[in-house]
Amino acid sequence: KAELDRFCDAMLAIRDEIRAIEEGRIDRENNPLKHAPHTMQDLVKDWDRPYSHEQGVFPPGSFRVDKYWP
Repeated sequence: KAELDRFCDAMLAIRDEIRAIEEGRIDRENNPLKHAPHTMQDLVKDWDRPYSHEQGVFPPGSFRVDKYWP
């Protein structure tokens, strides 16, 4: 159940991000959805995006302990 709840939360958060793009509150070309997935290299390089590291690297529905890079 917990995993399904997390999945649903992530889908709802993605829809909220899409709505923000549609309404012009988030840049259509420079947003977390457009740049996903964010890699470890994205995290360690100079961050030049209009949203936070946290928003890019730990999207809604994810936990910090569940983030793995190969």
